[in-house]
Amino acid sequence: MTGSFDKDAGQLCYTHPMARLPGILFAFIYLSAPIFAETVLIVPFYNSSNSKNINWIGESISEDMGEALSANGILRVAADERRAAMLSMGILAGARLTQASVLELAINSSAGVAVHGEYSLTAPGQEGQRLRVVASVVDIRQMRRVARLDESGPLAELSRIQSRLAYKLLQSLRPGSALSEEAFLATRPGIRLDAMENHIRGLMATDTEQQIRYFSTAARLAPDYPEPNLRLGLYQLERKDYRAAAGWLSKVGPGALRAREAAFYLALCRHQLGEFQAARDLLEKVASEAPLNEVYNNLGAVQARLDQESALDSFAKAIEADPADPAAYFNAGYFLWRKGRFDEAMKRLNEVLERTPDDEAALLLLERCEDRQGPQSGDPRTERQERLKTRYDESGWLMLKQFFTSKPEVN
Repeated sequence: MTGSFDKDAGQLCYTHPMARLPGILFAFIYLSAPIFAETVLIVPFYNSSNSKNINWIGESISEDMGEALSANGILRVAADERRAAMLSMGILAGARLTQASVLELAINSSAGVAVHGEYSLTAPGQEGQRLRVVASVVDIRQMRRVARLDESGPLAELSRIQSRLAYKLLQSLRPGSALSEEAFLATRPGIRLDAMENHIRGLMATDTEQQIRYFSTAARLAPDYPEPNLRLGLYQLERKDYRAAAGWLSKVGPGALRAREAAFYLALCRHQLGEFQAARDLLEKVASEAPLNEVYNNLGAVQARLDQESALDSFAKAIEADPADPAAYFNAGYFLWRKGRFDEAMKRLNEVLERTPDDEAALLLLERCEDRQGPQSGDPRTERQERLKTRYDESGWLMLKQFFTSKPEVN
């Protein structure tokens, strides 16, 4: 699942990517390739060493694998959902799970594939302590292990070990993937160990201020580390400190796994700061890679602020991506009304009311169109009424993209 910022609710939200897919496409994918469409549960790996101060590594392996799956269009059980399922079963954090517990946890999480394992440290040698990680990939429906993954290396190179494991996991779920291991690893630069530890401890913390302290430390230790920069940006966005949020989000480089997500939220900040040209440039780049409803809707909104006719093309693409969403219809109608194109505006506003009959703003604009009355300076009911999308979720789109370009089977 993909985390997203809900401006109205003032919190980070999680949306199941299947909810973004038209029913007929979901049925086609599920019936044609059931294992491909299964959600993957990744259980925190068990620390079988005597060093309890590295218990965080189990969560780190799970998180890194999960991010790799999400980036490649494979559904995974979100960490918060997995923790809730473990809590309901009375499973303590860091506990070694039996096969039966993994099976029950997967079923309770509605997952069809489970990944679990353990890690251990060797005695210090010339290159320091070495870490070994062993993982099992289990097909829950067929009750069989479909892959065993094994990686080791110096503890200081944990991020590289995790990346190699993530690649092996992707290959077990997507045999014959077009992406080579070398190309995959090139997209995942190594991160220093202490920065990773602070980031993961931030994810595991339950207190918001404690989370911010951990993420801030991780970002200070590794300024180019995308994940804590993104998290800090989203926290500031939640607080509506758009300038501070923009500062953090702009540090997420274009090669990061969640670069498009960061750019989307950065564009939202730029819009709120009145930096419409910068917001447009960001959203045009995202739209060229991920043709999502929320991206085209917001792109149209900033183009409208710049008084560009191309806003209508963007709104049309947003409608094409999600015909049920009234936001782009409203934005198109609002733009046309401001341009004095009343008949065209009425068509779009009526389409809004077909979807949301009680939309007071649309009703007001429709009345103004019928009276052939354009904008009036100082009227708060009709000024700055563009409707921005505040949630970014590319999971469903990635799943569709991967389905049509990959072999949907488990080896």
